[in-house]
Amino acid sequence: MFGVFLIETYGGNSPVIIVGNCADENPPQVKIRTLRKKYPQITKLIATSCKTGAGIEQLVQEIASQIDVIPHIKDLLPNSWFEIKTQLEAMQKSYDFISYEKYQEMCQTAEIREASDQKSLVQFLHDLGIVLNYQDDPRLNETNVLNPEWVTDGVYDILNNHDLMVRKKGILSLPDLHNILKQPHRYPENKRRFLMDLMGKFELCFPLDGYSPDRYLITDLLPIDEPDVDIY
Repeated sequence: MFGVFLIETYGGNSPVIIVGNCADENPPQVKIRTLRKKYPQITKLIATSCKTGAGIEQLVQEIASQIDVIPHIKDLLPNSWFEIKTQLEAMQKSYDFISYEKYQEMCQTAEIREASDQKSLVQFLHDLGIVLNYQDDPRLNETNVLNPEWVTDGVYDILNNHDLMVRKKGILSLPDLHNILKQPHRYPENKRRFLMDLMGKFELCFPLDGYSPDRYLITDLLPIDEPDVDIY
């Protein structure tokens, strides 16, 4: 689950080919139909063997065919779009994220004034994996993530926290993030909920209703026995 989350974080909505290597020894056991329901960008499962060469030609052909149908691959784009792309890439060295409002100001300066053009551009950049912006989710659409590692590092800290797994049985309270995140200064309080909402979007956690401060169930950290959420 986390592996596919990483792919979408870095690759946006790019098509995904799942490759099961060493198929001559251990054929891949993947529930491809189940995965496709949740991640429709998965195009194919290909079994390969670097030892025998089996499946390699099929993989090459599939990559070529997917590249040919990727949206925008042959589009002619305004120079101003590339100007914004270059600016955002340069900002990645200093900023993990910016507000959508800041992005709009950059667009105005580059004379990309129509809101529809700004949305099309940020979707294009999201598809390329340059920024992360989830326009379809009101919990997430006001933040542009410039550094995808900001997301994956935070999620990794949560999913690999020993205390959260052993003592709290996968029940996370929002204030706990200050101690769980290894670099809490990178995750200001007003962005910690964003991180949890993003995990929720990919079903890596689920909010528990009726608690203040907010609590979340981290499914990958659940014990075999059902936890009593009221004691954590």
